[in-house]
Amino acid sequence: MGYRVISVKVNADPAVQLATFLRQFAAFARFHGASVLVKKPKEYPGNWVITIEGNSSFLNELTPDLIKTAAAIATDINPNNDNLRIAAADISSQLSDQVVDWNGVPVITSARPGRELAARLSGEASFMHLKDELCIHDKRIRGQLSKYHNVKGATAWRQRHKLNLLLRVDCLALVATARRLHRITDDLYQRLPKPTS
Repeated sequence: MGYRVISVKVNADPAVQLATFLRQFAAFARFHGASVLVKKPKEYPGNWVITIEGNSSFLNELTPDLIKTAAAIATDINPNNDNLRIAAADISSQLSDQVVDWNGVPVITSARPGRELAARLSGEASFMHLKDELCIHDKRIRGQLSKYHNVKGATAWRQRHKLNLLLRVDCLALVATARRLHRITDDLYQRLPKPTS
């Protein structure tokens, strides 16, 4: 298990917007499967302390989303509130400082089997079939991005999360299709006879 501790100094009993921001930030971390404890100060000035617990690798992967969403929640609540902007920047800095360095850990990449020549010329692995797949993914991604950029409100992060999952799936599918197309092109180049001069 790992943890991230975020301490936000508050000089006076926080305005509703700041308290809402901190609670929504904690809710976002919980929504993604982390255990979160929020401790309010007994008196002010004092620190709101947010402790996020989870597997260290999981927390490393979650950190960019936490940073991005902290800024988004602050903007969604009130884009003109300097206290929200400063709190989001403070959270971003603290989270960045707590990322665990996993450099040097080896990654295993499994080999992928090729396909038969006939399928690559005219079947589901052919250029025309893959071109249709790319067009479908492209259309879905554009539609989801449009919705993603137009959501508003204090809980906009929840809507963005749903759209983010769809975007991730379709973007991975787009990349996978493009890679298949690249592998097929390389394979056909090796298989087909070369022109003689």
